[in-house]
Amino acid sequence: MIIGEKQFNEKINKCHVPDINLDEVSKKAMLGDKNVDLIFVPYGIKRIGDWAFAHCIRLKEIWLPDTLKGFGKDVFLDDINLEKIVVYSKIKNESESHSKNSTELYDDKKEQMYFVNDDISELLAIAVKYFKNGEAYNFSRLIDDKWLEWFDTNLLAYIDEPDDSGFNPFLAGGEEDYEDPENDINYYKKKQREKKCGAILVRLKAAQKPTAAYIEKYKKFINAHKKETIMFMLDKKHESFSLLKIYTEYDFIEETDIPYLLESFSDEQYIDCKAYIIKYKDHNFGKKSIWDEFKL
Repeated sequence: MIIGEKQFNEKINKCHVPDINLDEVSKKAMLGDKNVDLIFVPYGIKRIGDWAFAHCIRLKEIWLPDTLKGFGKDVFLDDINLEKIVVYSKIKNESESHSKNSTELYDDKKEQMYFVNDDISELLAIAVKYFKNGEAYNFSRLIDDKWLEWFDTNLLAYIDEPDDSGFNPFLAGGEEDYEDPENDINYYKKKQREKKCGAILVRLKAAQKPTAAYIEKYKKFINAHKKETIMFMLDKKHESFSLLKIYTEYDFIEETDIPYLLESFSDEQYIDCKAYIIKYKDHNFGKKSIWDEFKL
């Protein structure tokens, strides 16, 4: 896919560009910015300072150049809604420009083409948020097929962590603080399982699939936590349909799951999901009157 001059500039104009000090994004450049949702770091930047984008609770997407060689402390700390880290690089040859799942961008100000592998942008965001491994920042490995194997290894380690890992309730002293869901250990564990199930679905969505051994372990976890998986899909309203298709592609649905699925996706905003579930049920578990489904 080609993004021309106009589209590229429109994309960049929507982004927030952080404070730059020579070839480095300044320390605490956008720390605690509660309004920023999209950030673009210019090409040529070599380092990002400590806490540069930490506590940006609305940040969903950031574009980073492959010229980055160093990251400071907790650059993305508490960026709970970060969904994409898009790494872009200069196209060097014809074969690179036609790589699978790539996008070509044109910067008319510098008359320069850029190569983007968008297929791993969601996975990179997961790695940065959840993996306790500095290799997530080694962008030189992203063009290597072994990066996905590294991702799968770390994803398994992540889902094997205790669900209460990192639980640190904030109690200011009043009784109302104890009633805050965020301070409830069972609520926390449930949300952690949702994140783990979501990370697995995003991994299965990637063009390059995991090996059979990894898939088997992912399926075992999803099958043990189906309700948390469905909650993740419901929360991702703009992606619910694509995630549901992945869910069915890997045969996670059993016939006994259908009533709960139809009830979960009963809201009008999920009408395409509900129709898909009914069609899936008719195709895989025998046909009944469609009106039986709408009794729910």
